[in-house]
Amino acid sequence: FAGELCQRDTDQWFFFVPRQEREAHGGRPNRLTTTGYWKATGSLGYVYSNNGIIGVKRTMVFCRGRVPGGRKTEWKMNECRAIEAEASSSSNATPPK
Repeated sequence: FAGELCQRDTDQWFFFVPRQEREAHGGRPNRLTTTGYWKATGSLGYVYSNNGIIGVKRTMVFCRGRVPGGRKTEWKMNECRAIEAEASSSSNATPPK
């Protein structure tokens, strides 16, 4: 994968990749790697613009090994996903609690 280095923080990189899912029509995303997996932590967050909600953000931590016995590392990632166009008509709504 090719990434872009963050200009303000050299420890941060940005990658833009298509989302891989386990099932052809939706389902849980595949977050496995050859040395471990990315585990979702915390609750889903929202990405805002002047016109309302434009996406969702999930924080993840990398675990070495296999599920469920992986060991948590210091690597963290924020996965951001844009909300699809047809859902954006209701983007001015407040997020659910």
